[in-house]
Amino acid sequence: MKYHPLVLLFILILSCSSEKDSSTSNQSAILPQVIDVADAEVFDGYFTDLIEDIYFLKLDTQDDALFQSVTNLFITDELVIVFDEQGQSVIIFDDEGAFQTKIYSPGDGPGQYQYLWKVAYDDVKGEVILSAAGKILWFNTQGEFIKEKRVEFSFIKDMASLTGGRLAFHLGMNSSYSFKGQLVVIDSTFTDTKVFFPLPEEAKSRNIINFYSHFSSSKQPLSVNVFSHDISRVDEDTVYTEYRVNFGDDALPEDFIETYVDDPNLNAQAVRDIKEQRGYLAIQGGAVQESGNHLLFLYSKGKEYFEHTLSIEGA
Repeated sequence: MKYHPLVLLFILILSCSSEKDSSTSNQSAILPQVIDVADAEVFDGYFTDLIEDIYFLKLDTQDDALFQSVTNLFITDELVIVFDEQGQSVIIFDDEGAFQTKIYSPGDGPGQYQYLWKVAYDDVKGEVILSAAGKILWFNTQGEFIKEKRVEFSFIKDMASLTGGRLAFHLGMNSSYSFKGQLVVIDSTFTDTKVFFPLPEEAKSRNIINFYSHFSSSKQPLSVNVFSHDISRVDEDTVYTEYRVNFGDDALPEDFIETYVDDPNLNAQAVRDIKEQRGYLAIQGGAVQESGNHLLFLYSKGKEYFEHTLSIEGA
């Protein structure tokens, strides 16, 4: 299928940058690589030209195996795990598409939830981790409840399973929690919390709408924030900027959050209108993935969305 006219695909070779990373509370000596979008060569072809192989897997269609949406998808050598937010369930298939089990446990008691927001998978322990309103729950891949932990946040934007049982949460621009940051890393005992991307007190809940972020699928996932030019790496207890996108003259100003998001006279829609009217370019939260030696992310200019596939030199 041909791309939509508003979608451009760029093949870029990343170059190193001497800029110092100042976006996280744990400073890293690793310098970000610059993705030069401003001077990129446009590839106006077919997406299939870039795909070496396509694999189809037919899934079971019995009643318990059906789902309404695919909010999170995890594919391992043995399993396919689907989180269906609309159906409020997690459905697990084997590597041949045969239905294995369904996690569906609404309620107020242990092992139950009121609403599921996101799901992560710990491929080391073989555990499915559910982020629900006010709690985190762990199940095994047979659908059996293991444990749960109470948390103060009732809503998250995204969640990732890290090494050593750690979890990373994107809380978005919600200042109602004691964690005054957009990204939080919590250890396996839930006693050690590290907060990144400090959130100004002025950014109140009026600006939450559509302010979402995303982790890639990895034990050291990539992470994107809205109104940003940076793609960060979550590695152990550290978060650092791995890539910085150069949008040239159309780049969103570095002080955009302080100038507009923090303005008490502007709501979320007004902030988005300013970005659209002025034609600012910025990374679009909600999509960043790695595959082999390629990096895929979205950026936006008003209502125009652009897709980037980057070939990472030396990968």
